[in-house]
Amino acid sequence: MPNPDKEHRPLLDAHGQPLKSSLQKRQQFKQAIEFLVGEKYRKLLEVFPSSLRWIIVLIGAVGLLLYSTYSTWSKWPLYEDIMAGINQRSLPTTKQFAIAVARIEGDDADAIRTLIMDSLRDLRGVQPLRFDRPTKILLADDPQEEERRTHVLAIEWLQESKADILLWGQVLPAAGTKERMVRIFFTAKDSPEHETARIKESEAIQIPVSAREPLEAVVRTQVLARISAIPDSHPVAHDLQLEIQRLEVMISNWEEGETRAVLHQVLGDALQTVGDQLGEAKPLEKAIAAYQEALKELTRERVPLQWAMTQNNLGIALQTLGERESGTARLEEAVSAYRNALEVFQASESGYYIEITQCNLQTVLELLEKR
Repeated sequence: MPNPDKEHRPLLDAHGQPLKSSLQKRQQFKQAIEFLVGEKYRKLLEVFPSSLRWIIVLIGAVGLLLYSTYSTWSKWPLYEDIMAGINQRSLPTTKQFAIAVARIEGDDADAIRTLIMDSLRDLRGVQPLRFDRPTKILLADDPQEEERRTHVLAIEWLQESKADILLWGQVLPAAGTKERMVRIFFTAKDSPEHETARIKESEAIQIPVSAREPLEAVVRTQVLARISAIPDSHPVAHDLQLEIQRLEVMISNWEEGETRAVLHQVLGDALQTVGDQLGEAKPLEKAIAAYQEALKELTRERVPLQWAMTQNNLGIALQTLGERESGTARLEEAVSAYRNALEVFQASESGYYIEITQCNLQTVLELLEKR
């Protein structure tokens, strides 16, 4: 995870350029006026026929007026509707694990979204995308219904762009001189529910820290969904290897904790499938290591059923590898893993898992008898 005490970076506009101060804007406006009434502009007009000069002068005056009053008319609902229509044409697409960021409602200068995008760039293995589409929860007659509708719309945007998670939100009205608060929503492409977080405006530069729990929750949900969406009924080693590469980069950047453990668990499942289909030992060895890393955090005391499921999967990887080796060490380790899992499943009366684990255990014991 990124360092929360990293150096503060300048605010950037929608094009990645530093935001201009009000003084700079006034200076630019003054320079534009001086140009319109100056000698250079008159000489430029002489190039055009006299019949066109007044039209050009009028266009320049209108453009200058629009520029000088942008901060006012850009807040009009009609402007947002027009821009939303223009931006509906296309969304950025990617083949990487991507977190898209929509316009934050109430963030007129787009500064908060720029900070969020900046902070997401610190997450290796994650590509931030800019979605220039607005949300209007604050102004809705029924904010809760609009929130639900926006979540559904967010999923449609994600499916169109092939991104994985959409971050959207709203700036909440400030009370007195207090710092403004921002309500952040996280929508995963394959989840019916969304996660939320409430942060201070100044914490937008630290989204992976200030909104860690909801961010990690949607990452876990979407990673599991991406792996599960690849059917194991036919050879899928190539597709899984692409996901494995993304997962390994993400895991290397994540702090110790439950999310990292779950990602290790998913990585182990993917590696085990690849090793089984390709008949290679290395993916199975990496799968075993991934399960063992997951078990360091997913302990029997904290999450007994999840611990038992991981033990069962560890046993399968050890058994598959042991069948291809001449010794018995891997098979004996598989027996131990299955028995560990069986204890928990029997204690919790999980009939389905008891039957599966007993079958796995019986198979590996028969293999040991033949060695």
